[in-house]
Parts: sequence; C-alpha cells; structure tokens
Amino acid sequence: MNNLRLVARFNPGFAVLSVILILPSISFGAPVTFSGTGANPAGIQASVTAFRTALGALNPNVAGSFGSGRREINWDGVPDAFSAPNNLPPNFFNVNSPRGVVFLTPGTGFQVSANVGIAPVRFDNINPTYSASFQTFSPQRLFTALGSTVVDVTFFVPGSTTPAFVNGFGAVFTDVDVNSVTSIQFFDTNNVSLGTFSADSFNNGLSFIGVVFNGGERMGRVRITSGNAPLGPNDNPPGVDEVVMDDFIYGEPVAVNPCASDTTPPTIVCPSSITKFTDSGQSTASVNPGTPSASDNCLVSVTGVRSDGKALNAPYPIGVTIITWTAKDFAGNAASCSQSIAVMVPSGQRRLP
Repeated sequence: MNNLRLVARFNPGFAVLSVILILPSISFGAPVTFSGTGANPAGIQASVTAFRTALGALNPNVAGSFGSGRREINWDGVPDAFSAPNNLPPNFFNVNSPRGVVFLTPGTGFQVSANVGIAPVRFDNINPTYSASFQTFSPQRLFTALGSTVVDVTFFVPGSTTPAFVNGFGAVFTDVDVNSVTSIQFFDTNNVSLGTFSADSFNNGLSFIGVVFNGGERMGRVRITSGNAPLGPNDNPPGVDEVVMDDFIYGEPVAVNPCASDTTPPTIVCPSSITKFTDSGQSTASVNPGTPSASDNCLVSVTGVRSDGKALNAPYPIGVTIITWTAKDFAGNAASCSQSIAVMVPSGQRRLP
C-alpha cells in the first residue's frame, strides 16, 4: 500500500531582511507535505524519495554547513556501546557524527535498538513482543525516547554550537495504530510554531511524514510525538499506541546568523594612489581620494584614516599622506590596504610658508 500526498498549506512565518541587523518580518509560506504508509519499506519508498528530492543532494557527515542539500540519520552506524541496552548521548549526531542535531526529551534519555547477536533487537530488551510489531525502513536499528513520547530536535551548524535552521524535516515511524497522535511540530528560529503535521496509521507497518517549507521559513527546532505512551513492559492496545522511529531526513543546517562562525576576512582593494599639485596660491591641495571596493560573505563596513589624523575631505599638505582603508565584517574580521596622496609644488612656484 502506498499513499503519496503532496499538500500545500499556508501558514504565517518569518523571513529575514539583512540590512545592518537581521530582523524578523512577516511572510506567508507554503509548507509542502509528503506522507505515506505501507506494510513494508516499499510501501513508503515513493514518499521518502520525493521528499529527499525536494530537499536536495545528500551531504557527507562532516562538520560545517554545505548551505544546501540534506542530511540523514538512519541509526545503523551507531556503535554498540551507544545502543541498547545502553543509552545514546543526546549530542551524538552533532559531536561524534556531526549532522547538526541535538536531542532533548522530558523523559529519561534515548535509545537506539541493538544489532542481531549483540542484544535483543527492535527494543525486545524493553518488551519481548516489540520485534513482532516494530519493523525497520533501513535495517536494522530503530530509535526512541525513554520514559516519554516526546523528542525535541534542535539544529546546529554540524559540529558546532552555532544555532542553525533547516527548510524541511521528515521521519519514518513504525507501528502507528492511532491517527492524529504521532506528529511533528515545527518551530521557527523565534520558537513560534509553524504547524503540526500528523502521520497516518498503519498497524505493524511504516508511516512517513515530511514537510518542506518553501516560503522562506527557517525551522530551528521540531518536536516529535511518537504515539501516546512510552515504551514499557506492558503494552495494552488498542488504547495504548507505542510508536518508535527510523530514518530522520532533513534540510542542511544553516547558521541562523551566517556571520557568527565566520573567520574569513573581507577583501579590500584601495583606490589608486594620487599625485597632485598644490591649489593655486595654497600650500595644500584639495583631493578626492575615492572609495575602496570591499566584499565579504557578511555585512561589511569600510573606514579610512589619514596618517596626519585629519578628515578625509580636509586639504592635503605638501608631501605624502597615507590613507589606511579598513574593511570590517559583521563577525569582526578585518582587512586593510593603503593609499598614498602626494602633493607637490608646481615647478617655478615659490613654496608658501
């Protein structure tokens, strides 16, 4: 069974206009929803593939932001030392394997299911019936919070503590029995909700829900709710719906303030040096030194300082005056260049005192 839906909805969001500071302004976006259910991985593959295509190419699991594309977590490469019956560190996918996410739960922690031959699989270590209900999308590990149904996923530039945003997030769920309970809620970088999107049910099967925001919204966090009861030794359906997760798929984390982690200085090119005669009857010359060209990946300002300490538009004395031009970006990186202004007395003219 394959249910592929692409639904556009309009919600208020936030965009940013960079002039001098990054400021919020109101815009309207169109979240596009991808969802599917099925008895096996093939049943949701079309939905997952369409979502991946919407986000862009898969990026490697390295520190830093690629600016576009997507990241994924399928849990299968987690070391046995961080898998059931052991807990997964909440920052594992930002420190150990940098993918720009940190987890938080009101429960007691997080767990990735064990591999065959290491410990009971698919959370049978918690309840020996779970492997009959929980299947994988990408074998062979699954993920859950412990003592809670809630997982908050906060985004960072991979391998750093710099806050980041993404343009889409999706997750695979297994054994969703009740509609409108398992969901993903999206929050922008100001912690304002952009909407909640629910996964459809498929008993003992797989469900996928993914949302891409194409109106400029910037998601800084998502809250995942899996079922209506945390995993435990007593499973009592149909009223109790215990759900776990497989693959996370999300847009490349990009710094909320792209200058926050910038270490690259601006480029600056000074105006050409100038040689000029004194003004008629004067011992100085009026000179327009021009303006340097400067560029940077962040906002940049340019200042000029004369070697004699006077204003740039003040008359220049006989001799050589050096102007030091400095370009400084929003992150504090700076670069400088020098321009010389040479003023001479015309031949045959007596130098005024």
